[in-house]
Amino acid sequence: MEPVKFGTDGWRAVIADDYTVENLRRVAQATARYFLGLKRRDRRILVGYDRRFLSEYYAARTAEVLCGNGLPVLFSRAATPTPALSWGIRHFRTAGAVVITSSHNPSEYNGFKIKSDFGGSALPETTHKIETLLDRSRPRILPEAEARSRGLLRDIDLDAAYLDKITSYVDLHAIRSYPQTVVYDAMFGSGGGYLERALNWKRREPLRCRVIPLHAQRDPLFGGLFPEPIAANLGELMTTVRRHRARLGLAVDGDADRVGLVDDRGRYVTSHKILALLLRHFVRNRGERGPVAKTISGTFLIDRMCRDYGLPLRETPVGFKHLGELILKRNYMLGGEESGGMGFHHYLPERDGVLACLLLLEMTAKERRTVSSLIAELTRRFGPFHYQRLDAKFPLARRKDLLLGLGLKPPLVLDGADVREVVDFDGVKFILADGSWLLIRPSGTEPLVRIYAESPQRERVARLLAEGKKIVSHYAR
Repeated sequence: MEPVKFGTDGWRAVIADDYTVENLRRVAQATARYFLGLKRRDRRILVGYDRRFLSEYYAARTAEVLCGNGLPVLFSRAATPTPALSWGIRHFRTAGAVVITSSHNPSEYNGFKIKSDFGGSALPETTHKIETLLDRSRPRILPEAEARSRGLLRDIDLDAAYLDKITSYVDLHAIRSYPQTVVYDAMFGSGGGYLERALNWKRREPLRCRVIPLHAQRDPLFGGLFPEPIAANLGELMTTVRRHRARLGLAVDGDADRVGLVDDRGRYVTSHKILALLLRHFVRNRGERGPVAKTISGTFLIDRMCRDYGLPLRETPVGFKHLGELILKRNYMLGGEESGGMGFHHYLPERDGVLACLLLLEMTAKERRTVSSLIAELTRRFGPFHYQRLDAKFPLARRKDLLLGLGLKPPLVLDGADVREVVDFDGVKFILADGSWLLIRPSGTEPLVRIYAESPQRERVARLLAEGKKIVSHYAR
């Protein structure tokens, strides 16, 4: 049998290449055996899917295997955001969930995400255990019609519980009553229509917030772009914001667990600035306090803000699972990653793009100010920062040599400045006296190295990246 490789919270592969019904059933069987081994009294499993090609078909085939192993399945009636499935776990108190999605990956991919009973991505030990169960037994299949007749498979609506939760998390009255125009780009994914539905949820008052939908319909090819809310894919959103003189533009990725932002001038706002805006909003407008977490590739702007606000800050390895664990176990107020994933306390240890959109609307409504003016205020108060990342080809076999070499012989000087601190828990990060830094992180699965740099000076970012490329090329030989 072909090997199946698990990533952060499940399996993803190219449709009709490795992502076949046969391989899907193998993964579903291993997943069923894992859930059976938990010895839970309630073994119900949620199964949901996004808008990718054949996702609903693959979800049904997954349900047939779970039911074939005697596990009751609650099956989503329609494509839904991944965080709606995660909240569904908590609301229905199921043993977990399977989501057929490949999130922000290109259209030729699909995936199999596993969610645990706490309402977040399965921890590494869980996915590792499921990997070890692959091919221990042949898939047990109970045809869909028979599973339904036996009562093992039934359809449910996840939207009501999800919309109840996310609308209760924000001041919906403030958002509805503030007259602003927002453009919402669902990127043809499963978040289509959800911002509008949230604003109208159980509404008994006038709605003065106008939403202009963009790419709300299903397109399994995602308009020829990656469904990832980054600048390269949001050109139409930027143009539409300028054309309609909108207050802001919002975007979510293919399964709506990541957020993107465009300001009132039609300019892309990085995820680093989104996290800074939300941190300011939580402290200033929501009156909340608590520890904050960001990944090692996140901006030093958050460090400065947390020092000013008197809030503890934790830096984690890249990957939302690390942030989610802090939100789950230690009630961190806010956590964010470079890729646009944001998580919030008193909710889920999970990213939620639609909720992040609502919080940004709540921010502009409470402040009655534009995003550009809020960012300008942050810059005046905490100083400028410039950030860039590049990926360089690098032999996978040389990964250990690179990390060992950087650890044993780190550079003492970068761009003419002394290296004051070295952090090495995920790649190697070199921090200079002015807060500038260079991070070198080799991929564990792909033949490349990611090089990150940040500095108050734009010119220094380019120079640090050039030095990073030089360091990496030395170890590539």
